[in-house]
Amino acid sequence: PNQTLVRLYPRWFDEGLGQAIASSLGKQTLKQLSGHYTLRDNALWLSNIKLNHKLIKQEWLLSQGC
Repeated sequence: PNQTLVRLYPRWFDEGLGQAIASSLGKQTLKQLSGHYTLRDNALWLSNIKLNHKLIKQEWLLSQGC
């Protein structure tokens, strides 16, 4: 209560990340998310992703042309 929310990333970034999470979880509830941001070839990736303490064998492209 009585807190001001501050957006650190653009809305499209949050929406893309949210869609990747939802797609990977299916009908499960998100309880834990971790990963490593990696900058490769001018693109931002999320790798070593764990959802609900389970490692998933994917990398997510978060932004092209960073």
